[in-house]
Amino acid sequence: MADARLDRIRIRDWQVACILGVHAHERQRPRPVLIDLTLAIAPEDRRDDLSRTVDYDALRQTILHAVETSSFHLIESLAESIASIALREPRVIEATVCVGKPGALPGARTVEIELTRRRGASQA
Repeated sequence: MADARLDRIRIRDWQVACILGVHAHERQRPRPVLIDLTLAIAPEDRRDDLSRTVDYDALRQTILHAVETSSFHLIESLAESIASIALREPRVIEATVCVGKPGALPGARTVEIELTRRRGASQA
């Protein structure tokens, strides 16, 4: 149910480090993960005023702190956590998160999960 009237802010190819994985060798030290984050917001007259949109740098800092100080077994859990943080921002209507785990499988550049969460939608 895509809404063509939504504006989107994208943070792409963001590399962060966190404890991620189910195997003991993956949990010894932080490993790089790749994050793409798309924030859907209502279109409105922003008048070139930061207070009328999403401060993506402040949101990035909040997410970065949460990711770097947490540990996850699954990329799915990491992506859910990021989406949840993004949806706390009042102007974000929908968050799409893609988390990639480089080197997770031999011969593959990365393994990724992409999920979309919408404000007010029930989470099963």
